[in-house]
Amino acid sequence: MKKQLLFCLLAALFAPSLLSAQVFADFELEAAGTQGFYDNGWDSGFTKVERILDPTGASDGVLALNCDSGQGEKGVIQLDNLDPQGAETISVDVWLPADFPDAGQITLWGQDNVH
Repeated sequence: MKKQLLFCLLAALFAPSLLSAQVFADFELEAAGTQGFYDNGWDSGFTKVERILDPTGASDGVLALNCDSGQGEKGVIQLDNLDPQGAETISVDVWLPADFPDAGQITLWGQDNVH
């Protein structure tokens, strides 16, 4: 009886979050490509934004950002027409290669298109 009650309680807590989840970008499908992400040209740290096979093997595809620290210190990728206002949580998984610099920073930020 206790196990059934615990299961019902957990289901009641997690079911709403599962029903309201929305995926903004999924790079597992090769045909979907970069899902609208692109290098917006701010500084020249990024040399390419592309979809590749997941090097960790955890999925079928990921978004890869090729960097050249000799060309620039910063790079920004952009995704237009995203409205996350109704989201309770936004999660991003980032895989960093072994040669990622110790002083490297990854910052998530957003702004509207109103000027």
